[in-house]
Amino acid sequence: MSDYNELPLYLEQDETVDIWVYTEPNKFFIIKNVSNNPTRYQGWWNIPFIQYNRYANVCIEASNVMYFVIIGNREVEK
Repeated sequence: MSDYNELPLYLEQDETVDIWVYTEPNKFFIIKNVSNNPTRYQGWWNIPFIQYNRYANVCIEASNVMYFVIIGNREVEK
């Protein structure tokens, strides 16, 4: 049995989103500039993001994550 899951973000090239990770009701933290699909493997969520023009990765224990909220960074025309 495989413990693998991927959260598809359907990002275009050079596009990023912000992900709010809820660990408890009304408790969350924000990962800005997520650049690729978060994946869960062997009990850990791995979320790639860009910080200071470099690629980085945050690892979160899957049992601590309740759900995600994804906020796009696209500009809205006025």
